[in-house]
Amino acid sequence: MQLRLQFFITLICLCTLGTSSIAQTIVITPESIPKTLSGKIISNETFFVNGISTVGLTKKMAENHVILGSYIKISLSAITLRLREKHGIKLRKSISFDIPDVIEENPFKVAITPAHLMTETGGFSVPTILNATPLHQYALQARTAGQISHHDPVGWAILVHFLEKKSGKSILQLFTEEILVPLGLKQTDLNLKYPASPLQMVANATGSGLFIAELSRLMIRNQTANGKRYLPKASYDLLARKHSWRMHPLAPNHTFGAVLLSESGQRWIGTGPLSQNNTPTLMGFPETGIAFVKLTGKTAAYKQAVLELANKNFLPLKPDNRAYAARQLRPYQPFSGYYVRDDKPSKWLQKRLTTIEHNTLRLSQPSDRLVTVYKAVGDVEFSTDYIKQIPFYYVSAEGQTLILSPYKSGGYFLLDGILHRHIGVLGNRSYIIGAFPFAVILMLSSFIYIKGGISRAWKKMGQFGTLGTLMICAGLLCDYLWWPSAIFEWHMPYLVNLWRTIMNVGLMLVLSVPLFALSFTRRNHMPEGVAIMLAPAHLAFLTFASLALFLILVAWGVAGEFSAY
Repeated sequence: MQLRLQFFITLICLCTLGTSSIAQTIVITPESIPKTLSGKIISNETFFVNGISTVGLTKKMAENHVILGSYIKISLSAITLRLREKHGIKLRKSISFDIPDVIEENPFKVAITPAHLMTETGGFSVPTILNATPLHQYALQARTAGQISHHDPVGWAILVHFLEKKSGKSILQLFTEEILVPLGLKQTDLNLKYPASPLQMVANATGSGLFIAELSRLMIRNQTANGKRYLPKASYDLLARKHSWRMHPLAPNHTFGAVLLSESGQRWIGTGPLSQNNTPTLMGFPETGIAFVKLTGKTAAYKQAVLELANKNFLPLKPDNRAYAARQLRPYQPFSGYYVRDDKPSKWLQKRLTTIEHNTLRLSQPSDRLVTVYKAVGDVEFSTDYIKQIPFYYVSAEGQTLILSPYKSGGYFLLDGILHRHIGVLGNRSYIIGAFPFAVILMLSSFIYIKGGISRAWKKMGQFGTLGTLMICAGLLCDYLWWPSAIFEWHMPYLVNLWRTIMNVGLMLVLSVPLFALSFTRRNHMPEGVAIMLAPAHLAFLTFASLALFLILVAWGVAGEFSAY
């Protein structure tokens, strides 16, 4: 009779606690952690939550504030999913209808949705200046929405604006109602530093160690402080269980606000593979109800310590279907060409050229089983071979991973977590950067015909070539040095319009030089004397230089671009 009573009591408790608590099958105490790992798992900057318990979080750590980093993304995603029920937010519906002041409706582009913002696939460029500039000036897309995921402060700032519009409440009030109160936290546990710019709020928000602990607990237990369900199961899965976007089945799988990662036989929900050193890192294991937190960012030693502890204490995981899904992929062309680092895409010419100069890799595929990555350091090119493990997934002898995207059959790749984008021949520094000064010098040599006295047509060609080249250089110099200042500090976008107009008018003048050369050749209108031997060759060089300048400016993304944004 007593055994039956205990059985029914246990059954009732399990049903009351819900699914998240049933998953909690492991209890870890400080004493059970091996001495070789205890200093890394519990320290003045690390702790873990185990079900309803918090282990290693001292009073000082609980009260001290740190920059939230990726935890602000988790918070905003949780708020969005809570408001989904209250205000009918459609996760796959364009946000342009609700915030047309920031995102314009464009039927010819992929519509940006809340799902894009929470998986950081909105495609916005990463700004270099964060100030009180109107938000719409930051909404500059570097690529199509849904194409690839990268750290996206602009997307999160737009989500803040969207949530405020949909709810009619400030983001401060939303945090209080949807995060602090449900999780049993105080106002002092969060400091949003709400300035005039939402981007600054996202970048500079701080939270206490207790705030981070409770948010970490939420990622493994779908419960409020009083034991009630925090989110409907379907919404909670989008936050902490199921991916909503991934580049490749074996690459980081993005949920709303977080990332599902796997390594060494373990799977966890985390803050991403690239947490900054001054922001906290989460490694949450939902199946066991344990989440490990490092307040000062992820290090390789800490991750390996957590994985070693997990492999010693956690039950083996059920196999998932990621490897099966990866095996169904088929590349339709070899992986080759130049790739440029693209985890922080920028609209600023200076940033783009600097990235091409210093962060360009070259890929070749000698065989189906092998991909070689070449990196130039100065004039020396180093190579690393990667062996195929599964379609689009390669590993080097040192254990580095190379994951290529099925999108465009290698249009992007992750090299140990660093995103690169395929740019083909446009990544060849010799063509795109090295050839520019030679083309300019050749075009400026056309000035000799201004006072050459051959004919008015030759004089006009010299004027067009020289003036056009100077106008191009002046416009490029302004764009290279002052584009972000004109937009975000001086609030004078018309200056950008002005110098880009000057630059493109100069390009039109330069492109007239080949037409002059063709006309002179067809009419045999050449200078007399010794000059007749040199003029045809010089015309050929001028034609080549003008076309080279045009192609270089196309590659730089400024040819034909008059808009400030």
